[in-house]
Amino acid sequence: MMRVRGTCVLAAVAFMLAGALSSCSSTAAAPGPAAPRPTLTFHLITKTTQKLDSIVWTGRQFLYVQNTTNTVWAAPPAGRPLHKFAAMPRLVEETRCTLSPGSHGFPRGAIFCHSPDNKIYEISPDGANKTVFASLHAPYPPAADGALAFDSVGRFGYRLLAATGRSGGLRPAGGVVYAIDSLGHVQQVGSYAGPGGADELVIAPGRFGSAAGDALLTVDAGPSGGAVVALDPSGRTRPIATFADGPNPIAPIPKLPSSTGRTRAPFPGLYLNDDKTANTYMAPASSLARYAGDVIVGTESPRALFWILEPRGKGFAEIPLRDNLLAGTSLEQAIFVRNAAAARSRLGETERPDLAAAVSRFSHNDRAGSGRRPGGGSRKSSRRASARTPANGPMTTQPGPGTRRMQARVARAESWWCLGNVAYRELLPAGPLNVRW
Repeated sequence: MMRVRGTCVLAAVAFMLAGALSSCSSTAAAPGPAAPRPTLTFHLITKTTQKLDSIVWTGRQFLYVQNTTNTVWAAPPAGRPLHKFAAMPRLVEETRCTLSPGSHGFPRGAIFCHSPDNKIYEISPDGANKTVFASLHAPYPPAADGALAFDSVGRFGYRLLAATGRSGGLRPAGGVVYAIDSLGHVQQVGSYAGPGGADELVIAPGRFGSAAGDALLTVDAGPSGGAVVALDPSGRTRPIATFADGPNPIAPIPKLPSSTGRTRAPFPGLYLNDDKTANTYMAPASSLARYAGDVIVGTESPRALFWILEPRGKGFAEIPLRDNLLAGTSLEQAIFVRNAAAARSRLGETERPDLAAAVSRFSHNDRAGSGRRPGGGSRKSSRRASARTPANGPMTTQPGPGTRRMQARVARAESWWCLGNVAYRELLPAGPLNVRW
């Protein structure tokens, strides 16, 4: 991914080998009526042969957990290629993992995973070592679906929370929520009712109305519906939203940093995986920025439906969203990657304002093989510029009196986004896109 600093408004563009490139406007949008409900435009980050049920961003790489084999795969910020990171004992059904906060006694960089037999594994930051950190006081079978999250707000003493429960049907119904401290001591917090069991567990943001800091469970009874259930530190539970189809992915929406910094990171946004298509998707953070401090929740199957849960008085509103995912999904864990710096992959990065200005004027003039390059450069000048470009360098500029030309050598599908004053360019993975642009 490549980024260029400048002034542009949000745009989303994609072009294939012979596609078109449109430009990011450099002018601020004029005031108008209230913006319509946003559409989540998901982009395919990677397609694997593994059926993935969990995704973790470590700050350096993505980790994916494979259903049933319990293998953890690692990938660079671009999302691929995958290589084996660690493995836990093979068990049918789902395991979720989460990154240690590196505080309150939990080691920095460690990965904690909740397996179907209700064991909590600790995996070292390099994946070389794994140990059983704790065992929940729950019978096995039935298998659990791995609900797991660290208490980031503090109402549960900054401990690790894990919930038992089997999702997807009416029975077994309900489950138990436990809190685990940094020494592996397990304490039961409370139980929740069915039908269905918890697929996921997250901690509600600190200003999330009457459920601030509570544990939020997506209780999934499959085609019989489901609910988001809030559990407070005393063990009291209540549904705060109900749905006709069982919910699974859920994530608090953070505030997007105003500073981009220079930290290596993927494009900021909502990431989630699909264990039916083996796809991992990303929706840019900008489409959810207005809902910072709220929670997004979605259905697992048979098609993707999403809502924003927003505090209203003592209750919560369910705001439906539109999305571009096709029917036939089986969505699993969702996470929000919030760092606004682009991945400094082999495409490199630049902070030159002239490139950002050129992005605003970048137009496509090569649809019919006219011999002109995007931005007006000739084939001859393009070859000269290419000689100064790295082997994979997709973009160059040629400053001139009052003008700057840009060119692109396109090897695969690629996308442009503008977010605040940063323009992002990313090569998308090869293979079919299961999204509509």
